[in-house]
Amino acid sequence: MNYQLASAVDFAADEYFIQWVKAPDAAGDTFWLGWLAQNPSKREEVEQARKLVVLLSGHQPGYQPAGVDEVWQRLQRAMQEEQDGEPMEEVVVPISWWSGNLSRSIAAAVALLLVGAATVFLMRQAPVSYTTGYGEKLSVLLPDSSRVVLNGNSSITYSNHWPGFSARRVYLRGEAFFDVAHKGADQKFVVHTADEAAVEVLGTEFNVKSRNNGSKVMLASGKVQLSFQQKGQEQLVVMQPGELVEVLKTEGMITRERVSPELYIAWKDDKVIFDNTSLQEIANMLEQVYGYQVVIEDAELARQKLTASLNEQGVDKILATVSATLGARITKQEELKTILISNI
Repeated sequence: MNYQLASAVDFAADEYFIQWVKAPDAAGDTFWLGWLAQNPSKREEVEQARKLVVLLSGHQPGYQPAGVDEVWQRLQRAMQEEQDGEPMEEVVVPISWWSGNLSRSIAAAVALLLVGAATVFLMRQAPVSYTTGYGEKLSVLLPDSSRVVLNGNSSITYSNHWPGFSARRVYLRGEAFFDVAHKGADQKFVVHTADEAAVEVLGTEFNVKSRNNGSKVMLASGKVQLSFQQKGQEQLVVMQPGELVEVLKTEGMITRERVSPELYIAWKDDKVIFDNTSLQEIANMLEQVYGYQVVIEDAELARQKLTASLNEQGVDKILATVSATLGARITKQEELKTILISNI
């Protein structure tokens, strides 16, 4: 059924809607209250349909199915605990009002208050996503004033409102630099990656790179705890500033080393630093960040390393440095997004 076109009668005949009215559960609450948050114009039809289901089920007018009380209380507690965002008008609904003697008009009014409060609350929790294309960068200010810089071919998703009582969670694909605002020990900041690694912090600066076979976390300052799965068990690593930890998903192992932080975060300032970096590593970066398919004709050439510092980013600048330093021949076909690197 297309719920956006449904009438009250259509809703009342829908099996999933009937199940939610008769026996509300967490899954039903999430779906229907979330749907109402996105379709507030359908509140009247949904409320009329709810009444129809109650009446057709043989209950007395004013009867409220078990579970809706709990939904209201959860929403009310959550909204009262919010510390950020615009204040909401407090609505106190005594549970005793849900008695069988409640008139139909009062029941409808309270039900609409429930739906309206749920709509506002869930709209505040709606996810926000940002995505960068190849070769792009984007600076994002999070709801808690933390700052994120996305590298090319990357994305983040998070809730558009973080209440003061819950952890701050960001979901990352690709690479990003995080400058996290400190909010107290009860408000953790957690970055989840596509390979199920999680970086938990309180206030710090760090870089996370999650691509292909695993994740790399480089801590610039502060303190973070990295969690990941190894042979079905959760493993924890507490990192110190200047450490780089790489989680290799398929091998189920990690590597840990001391590094110079500026080598891993120069990109956010439009700089490129290679420090004994292999040509194969540079080719991987050109593929992941800029979207080119790179072919290195000779395996020995791919293992060649170079050291260089560039004050600006860009594929042509990088390739010119590779050519001059390693004496390699570069053939780039922009229309095909391919780069061929070979010996002269």
